[in-house]
Amino acid sequence: MTTTGTLLPYTGKDLTIGGRGALFTPETLVAFAVETPPASIRSFYIDEFAIFKKMLTDEEIKKHYIETQMQPVFVMPFIYGNETTIQSLIDTISLADLGRLYIDEYGKARYEHYYRFFESTIAQHASVQKTFSDDTNIIDASYNVQLQANKVTVKLTGVSTKNNALQGLWSVEDGTTLAVGKLNANIASNAASIPMVTTDKPYFPKSGYVKLDDEIIRYESKSANSLDTLTRAYFNTIAAAHTANTLVREVQQYTITYNSAPAYQVQNPLISGIFNKKPALVEIVKFEPNAYKANLIVAASQYAPDASEVWLKGTDELNNEQSVTAIAGIPIVVQQTNNDIREQTNTLSDNIRLYGLKEIVIENEFITNLAHAKTIADFLISKMSDPVPVLNLTITPTPTIQLGDRIRISSMDSFDIINGDYWVISTEIGYGSQPSQSMVVRKVV
Repeated sequence: MTTTGTLLPYTGKDLTIGGRGALFTPETLVAFAVETPPASIRSFYIDEFAIFKKMLTDEEIKKHYIETQMQPVFVMPFIYGNETTIQSLIDTISLADLGRLYIDEYGKARYEHYYRFFESTIAQHASVQKTFSDDTNIIDASYNVQLQANKVTVKLTGVSTKNNALQGLWSVEDGTTLAVGKLNANIASNAASIPMVTTDKPYFPKSGYVKLDDEIIRYESKSANSLDTLTRAYFNTIAAAHTANTLVREVQQYTITYNSAPAYQVQNPLISGIFNKKPALVEIVKFEPNAYKANLIVAASQYAPDASEVWLKGTDELNNEQSVTAIAGIPIVVQQTNNDIREQTNTLSDNIRLYGLKEIVIENEFITNLAHAKTIADFLISKMSDPVPVLNLTITPTPTIQLGDRIRISSMDSFDIINGDYWVISTEIGYGSQPSQSMVVRKVV
């Protein structure tokens, strides 16, 4: 093998696998695992590697590397929220996980899982963040409710199933074709008419779109030998002059609503005029899909013959060839659960005898897993089996207080509270004649 360039000396360098190129000393088993090691200890290192029994091609190596970087993706139904507000969707998702998406005092968006509000192992709860009293910070207070639950029922509304097989989401109407003709004369970039030998053989619609070279033009009317009432440079193309005998290629735009939605992994359109014809007779001008719909613009290609019809879907009677134009993807399917796992219930009989029945029933479209429903039911029972006071407080503005903080009320005579600790479960700052802040807090138990 012949090499070019200047080879770097390897003297005094260690061969390292992993460790970001850190120096490894076998005698002492010491590694300098620094993010960017200084030049004095840099080594020749391999970060990620695999050993195979055969030589791989460049494409196989690339594919294998991509596979190592892929992470599992969990598909959730209803996640797209096209029929509701974003705030409503966030509330629904949060409540299904007993969490909260909120903006903290630094303007950063945070999502806290349910344990965030209760577990003392979190530093935010292990120590008091702020102390309040009715002599200093508390302007007004009211007793809200006592949180308590000794029976929790979590209902499962459905199970999201992921079908890995692609399914048809849309197909063009049977018998659809694209007409192809020719310019009968030169036209300027501002011409108001497209002269043709005929607009009937093949048949051009009474109005529509055509493509000449790279420009798409909309026409509103036609005669036997021209397309008229033009709007030049359509679909972000550029108006240009075109010479005689340039192909006039019909364009179709489709605003598509899928048969099954939402869907993911939406594929590029399957068009037989592209895949079965060399060169392709159909051109995809634009394809913009999302989970519910797509925008598709297609045109007869520059390789389509003059005075012909290019089939998008149907059977060409001249040669008996079948054509198709369709879009496929994987729709998210929601199936109802069996009756025996429709809900998960946790009940404390002794607590019910002591306090009476305090039942919570949760119905949420995001709770589709039995184990998750059981986790929520068990959690609520463990945290709310005994009565827990909830207070509404109006305080002097304290912007640093955020959701989940542990606060202390050193004294509040109206409720006989002395050095009671509470968790902040909501907080809001208002701006009227003067700033004010309200909080809802629940007692630490």
